[in-house]
Amino acid sequence: MKKGDIERFKQRLLAIRKEHLKEKEILEAEYLHKQVREKTSNLSAYPIHIADISGDVYEQEKEISIIENISNTIQEIDSAMLRIEDGTYGICEGCKKGIAIERLEIIPFTRLCIKCQKEKGA
Repeated sequence: MKKGDIERFKQRLLAIRKEHLKEKEILEAEYLHKQVREKTSNLSAYPIHIADISGDVYEQEKEISIIENISNTIQEIDSAMLRIEDGTYGICEGCKKGIAIERLEIIPFTRLCIKCQKEKGA
């Protein structure tokens, strides 16, 4: 891979990382704010219906899942940055061959070429 391509991917990875960190920060703040608001807002003597609890649990799990996915992507980006530094960026961790530039354009933090990804089954 050309040095110019690596620098372009590095800048792209940094931009994606910045966006994801900002999004994660916003989601975590909203989630924490919602948790505090929900704990202090139900001061009535009326019991909570089971369907309401179920819906709330679903929403909490969904929000946590989104935050976890963003965190995982940030970790993958950090790993890609390390591969750039050690000279292994763009090399498939499965077959040790080069990853197609087109694939890196779509998923710049990918570790595997298309063939190895298909073999992995994900």
